[in-house]
Amino acid sequence: MHYPIPYPYTNRLNTLLEGYTLSPLKSGLDNGVHYNESIQGSLYYILVRPVFEFVGGISNLSASIGLLRLINLLLVTAAVVVCLVFIGNRISNRLHAALIGILICSQPLYILNCCRVANDPLAVALGTFVIALVLKPNWEKNITVVILVGVLTGLAFWAKLTNSTLILFIMICLTISVLKKSLPLRNAAIVGLVVVFICALINVPSFLSNLHRYGTLTTMQESLLNRENKATFLDLLSIIWKTFLPIRLMSLWLTQSTWFGGWSFLKPPVFKYFITLLLMASLSGWGYYFVRKTDTPPFLFSDSNTSLQIFVLILCLSAGISWFMIQTYIAWKITGGSAWYAAVVFPFALMFICEGACRFSHKFGVSISILLILSYILIEFYSIVHIMLPVYSGGLEGFKAIYQISTIQPLLLGTGTLFISASILFVVYALTLLLIFIPASKRLERAL
Repeated sequence: MHYPIPYPYTNRLNTLLEGYTLSPLKSGLDNGVHYNESIQGSLYYILVRPVFEFVGGISNLSASIGLLRLINLLLVTAAVVVCLVFIGNRISNRLHAALIGILICSQPLYILNCCRVANDPLAVALGTFVIALVLKPNWEKNITVVILVGVLTGLAFWAKLTNSTLILFIMICLTISVLKKSLPLRNAAIVGLVVVFICALINVPSFLSNLHRYGTLTTMQESLLNRENKATFLDLLSIIWKTFLPIRLMSLWLTQSTWFGGWSFLKPPVFKYFITLLLMASLSGWGYYFVRKTDTPPFLFSDSNTSLQIFVLILCLSAGISWFMIQTYIAWKITGGSAWYAAVVFPFALMFICEGACRFSHKFGVSISILLILSYILIEFYSIVHIMLPVYSGGLEGFKAIYQISTIQPLLLGTGTLFISASILFVVYALTLLLIFIPASKRLERAL
């Protein structure tokens, strides 16, 4: 679904085929084409262009797209590994750590979003690296880590504009450190300036290109249109309640974050609302914690500050998506913005949700995690078999649908790979659950 934008914005195909340039592209695609590329950075397409061309590009489209999917799968795998390492280092309870790890690996929209051919996997991977570093205690006291955070944040910004909210997240985390007197104000200001400077330096070519083409630092098409229409900042603020923004954000985090059409806007299964109830039940634990603070078990994280920082992260991404929703409403009279824009936060949001469930008790937290894992797996298999396969194969079902879809895939991603990978996945899940629950029965009793 592309919005009708009668402006010469550079789309992903132009970037992939013609490369990155400071001058306006000369292409027959420049006029009257419907684009929806408002927040798509060029970094990913610059990096994969040599690979795309090496395999054959358009002349061998099946193999080229297949290879890009595998690259994206490796990128999201790297992001998941970082999350698992983070969990292993920060959650002392091994049972909860293992369950949250499986939960992250099972989140439907997170995996689906990162396996399609787009810039999202690179943006998610880079953003995950940044978040994991910033959540590390005392990172701001190590100059090497500070520089690394600046570089990764700059690249993440270049990969996707939604990652710009990570800059706000970093600044607020530095402020929290100052307020808790773990970092002097002067040092926090220096760290913030270093991160912003490096981030800006990396994005100078992109900024210059955008200034040359559009007269602004970014290419958010709704923002450009609103500027042409003389929309003011007060106009944007006045729209907040007209867009039902709080309700939209609640729907985004609690319902759409499980499945929002799988990018092709297919009708999601009704079963996802059961997952919404599980998420709401978990988050209500935070209310219980603030009401009866002394009666709740210890935090999952070894550092109680981590939960606050993750909450700040969720708020920052919510603010970024809210701004996009407001801009789209003024520009097109529709409320844009989708759950996968916040995909980089999904793993950490799941940690926050499980932490909320544990505010009631460890037993409740374990139960919620298991129910979420089973629900995620069920909704994935149901959606693949009963929704995606029939639609993508033109109305076929079962093995006929699988065969039809495999004919447009390279041999490496054909039916054989599907069954082998599915078998491996089943074995890994089964062994993981056995390793968690059978040998650790005594540890489970202590946790409950």
